Amino acid sequence: MQLSAMDWISPSSFPRLGENEAHIWRIDFSDWQGREDAFVSILPSDESERASRFRLLHDRQRFILRHGLLRTILSGYLGMPPASLRFDYSSYGKPDLHTDYHKNALHFNMSHSHQMALIAVASHEHIGVDIEYVRSDFDHQRIAAQFFSIDEQEQLRRVAAAERARAFFMCWTRKEAYIKALGMGLSLPLDQFDVSLHPAQPAKLLAARNDLPGPEHWSLYHLEPARDYAAALCLPRGDWRLRGWKAEPHWLYPGIPIG
Repeated sequence: MQLSAMDWISPSSFPRLGENEAHIWRIDFSDWQGREDAFVSILPSDESERASRFRLLHDRQRFILRHGLLRTILSGYLGMPPASLRFDYSSYGKPDLHTDYHKNALHFNMSHSHQMALIAVASHEHIGVDIEYVRSDFDHQRIAAQFFSIDEQEQLRRVAAAERARAFFMCWTRKEAYIKALGMGLSLPLDQFDVSLHPAQPAKLLAARNDLPGPEHWSLYHLEPARDYAAALCLPRGDWRLRGWKAEPHWLYPGIPIG
């Protein structure tokens, strides 16, 4: 299963997370320009402090939007005020809801690039999502030689030149989604596992080495949040249903009067 560019909808009311469902929220920062102040009051002091460290105004605004919308979306599932939510962090820095909320079986992951962000929510703690803006203004083959496996480098060489930039970022987002699902971040060398990357082929974890869990344990999903973006989701192997939602300001989020 995958989410194409046409599969993202704006819900008429806050959706319920069904069994074996993963919800992916698409945030277009341009939709929220000038609305950052609505979220400032729900950020705790540590997140407000992190926001204040950004030198550039648009970086600070996007941080506020990302973290404010994350709290707002999670609060919609939990039925709790956004400002009251607390988070724990793994030894690798991956955030999760505080253990007090784990009885709700709700877990999330977030990624952002350029003008877009994705927030993925599921009932399983092992979830990873990544989004990247597709650029062609750098040497993809050189970066691939540094980070990709031998098999992936060969796959990339076989892709037509016109498709190579997109193939590179498909590979990158799939690898990032996998290591984020494992909760290990970039402490895990990216050449220790192989993913598919050809734009005409489905997303797939092909192989894993050095005792890493392989394709019998994990599934990758291709996401198309918008033109010129590549994205991927990683979940434990199973019969998952993906739902793509647009986080838009024309309807009310719980506790946050936007509009």
